[in-house]
Amino acid sequence: MTRVLALILGPLYPRVIGGAEILARLVSKRLGSLGFSTDLVGVVPKGFPGPLVPDDPWGEEYPFPKSTILLPNLAARLYRRYMPDVVLSIMGHSSLLGCLIKFLGRVRGHATVFAGVDAAYLAGRMPDGGTREYLAYLASMKVAFPLCGRSGHVALSPKMREMLIRGGIRPSAVRIIPTPVEEVFFDIEADPGAGRILYIGRLEPIKGIDVLIRAFYDLVKERGDVELVLVGNGSMERRIREIARSGRLRGKIRLVGVVPYGSVGRILAGGGILTLPSRMEGLPMAMLQGMAAGLPIVATAVGGIPDVLRDGRNGLVVRPNSPDSLKKALEVLLEDEELARRLGEAAREDARPFSLDRVARMYANLVEDLEMGNIS
Repeated sequence: MTRVLALILGPLYPRVIGGAEILARLVSKRLGSLGFSTDLVGVVPKGFPGPLVPDDPWGEEYPFPKSTILLPNLAARLYRRYMPDVVLSIMGHSSLLGCLIKFLGRVRGHATVFAGVDAAYLAGRMPDGGTREYLAYLASMKVAFPLCGRSGHVALSPKMREMLIRGGIRPSAVRIIPTPVEEVFFDIEADPGAGRILYIGRLEPIKGIDVLIRAFYDLVKERGDVELVLVGNGSMERRIREIARSGRLRGKIRLVGVVPYGSVGRILAGGGILTLPSRMEGLPMAMLQGMAAGLPIVATAVGGIPDVLRDGRNGLVVRPNSPDSLKKALEVLLEDEELARRLGEAAREDARPFSLDRVARMYANLVEDLEMGNIS
């Protein structure tokens, strides 16, 4: 039986509730049901807070070494503990640890699963602010890949694949495997005309949450029958709470906070328009979940979003960093419920190729090819 080790150089869900952490959890579990022996490992910085929500943990966590210089010692320890045949490093910066495990042990194959931001970093796109994170990610990847030798790379979409190739990855080594969505989301019957705008994700500038607040403020000036529901937390939460308690937006913004992964379906079932105003993305899990639930989507043309969301067919695609563009798209769907319903129905059908069962089988094929050395 092939032993697969999936790892994240960071905490696991439910300490962190993010697309990469959920992806690691879903794929490693489903690979186990497909006949692989799978383990999931996270490496947690000292003092990192406990779980954000009460939920069933999956995988094991190890403390981050006191110094990066000691990372090879951790790699050797993990190799002895799990004896993997194949290592999957979830997110680009995790590849440093994954490639060390491959280099030090008798590991047959390794692949890095890029989450979106890391692919943009590799392609040379540095975000506003965030220089320290950019340099750390880039340094990790530049050190890791030579250690790995022949290694696989997973892009979540065709546009992400282009980014990786621009960043110096061999085209033959890049495989497109999309973000998965669990089958349960296809059973949701949501009302797209519920009169609310829904956002699920981190409350951070990179997610465009400031753009959403400005667009919503302008929207409320013209119509008072709409509510903004924000699910998640982040550095902008305090400021948004202040805005939500005063002026024109008083009583119009509801901050739900973080919720267990299993509660996302219930929130989507409440209906409305799902929006993703991000400045950088991979292929957002929240978008695919909303599509599967039949919600109309308004999202920015960044990362892998335009590969899936087709403007006017299964959603509306807007310019990033444009409150006016976002406001107008939201207004169109609020005023035309029939259009919202039609886009939601098309979105549900277009999300079916991203079912967890299909995506997990793509990862199974990747693991088999890595073990056999069929990645060039």
